[in-house]
Amino acid sequence: MNKVVMIASSIRCRRYGMASLVPLVGAPFLVLAFWNWHRARVVSGGMWNPARRQLIVGYVLAWIGALVLIATLGLAATVYFQP
Repeated sequence: MNKVVMIASSIRCRRYGMASLVPLVGAPFLVLAFWNWHRARVVSGGMWNPARRQLIVGYVLAWIGALVLIATLGLAATVYFQP
């Protein structure tokens, strides 16, 4: 059962990581990607994860999505608060 949860969380992490790349709309998916990354890491408990590549790709995409979100918010704040 734990291996199924681990693999499913790894694949969900990749999917949510890809969805987090959409500016502003991807913010909830960003949180879900990081949550599934953490869940897969905890459930694995040092076991071999056949979907490890999916997990790593999802984690990297979630970080890129976070940077896109910060850049979008910064750009919006700069335009909005311009004197």
